Amino acid sequence: MIRVLIDAVGPAHRPRGVGRYITRLANSLANDDGLAISLASASWQLADLERDIDPKVDLVEVRPLSGGRVGRHLWHQFALGGLARRVGADLIHLPDTLPPPAGSTPVVATLHDLAEFDLPEVYSKVQGMYRRRVVARVTHRADALITVSEFSRHRIESLFPASANRVIVIPNGPGISRGVAAEEPPITISERFFLFVGGMNRNKNLGRLIDAFITLERPDVDLILLGPEGNDSSTVAAAVARAPTIKWLERGSDAHLAWLLQRAEALIMPSLYEGFGLPIIEAMTFGTPVIASQTGAPAEVVGGAGMLVDPLDPKSIRLAMATLLADADLRDKLATSARARGAVFSWNVAAIATAREYRAVIARTSPNVGR
Repeated sequence: MIRVLIDAVGPAHRPRGVGRYITRLANSLANDDGLAISLASASWQLADLERDIDPKVDLVEVRPLSGGRVGRHLWHQFALGGLARRVGADLIHLPDTLPPPAGSTPVVATLHDLAEFDLPEVYSKVQGMYRRRVVARVTHRADALITVSEFSRHRIESLFPASANRVIVIPNGPGISRGVAAEEPPITISERFFLFVGGMNRNKNLGRLIDAFITLERPDVDLILLGPEGNDSSTVAAAVARAPTIKWLERGSDAHLAWLLQRAEALIMPSLYEGFGLPIIEAMTFGTPVIASQTGAPAEVVGGAGMLVDPLDPKSIRLAMATLLADADLRDKLATSARARGAVFSWNVAAIATAREYRAVIARTSPNVGR
């Protein structure tokens, strides 16, 4: 039996994609009879994780010095290794861009993207500098690096060539399944609408998306923005104030997301930068047509099963929306393609590949463990 400690300690409101990655992967790994999964959780996260985590996963409550970035940084670096020894962990998994722990316990780390290097303007100067330093340390310390797309693998290997033989691509599964009970959101929504899902951040390209939608000039069609505040919230708030067909649902549930995906004309995700694009797979699982950026990970994830646009050109985004609204046959075709593409992605598949990587690391670093 191999015991794996997953470091889930993070802010009170962890970004949705990373949160999904942690809970869905841990739950699927718990089905492996050769693994014992422990999940380190800060006290302020415990209630949410208890709701979402499989009972077979051992939740370990920890209390960092504070909930702020400095307190969490010190905990990751100086207390995580000690926790690993106390719970008898054979391996530590860092599921996000986190400071690697001191000590000799083998480490597997997941780097979802390298936005700190490729899109530094989305971070403050101090935050960007901090995150770049953390990434550099992780690529040096980790015995294996998991990433979620070929796009991200290429960027990691380009910037950190010494890590090339330790990087493996394991794509995500969907954050929600079609079996989720749907519930109508508490806002008024037109019969026809486009849906964006994600944080209100600059890398999501919300300004150009909003400009494209406004120039569509369709008062019978809404643009629904589902996701929490971010560093581009002011752009969204200003758009909502001036355009009644743009609506922001800041704290929608899985049930609300399911309702929206079942009815949307398309999920639209013209991001400037993504390491994967979890909402794309969620939409495809529901058979919702997808409009996404033609560059980077979104194009890779769509895999020819959606419409691709130039994220820097609002006219390209607007034309895709207009075409989809006017062509029912195209919508049906894209819905069929989306379902087939969405079926390719699975958390069970991701867990099997991740467990295989755990065992490979143990075989290299601690060959007597698990025997």
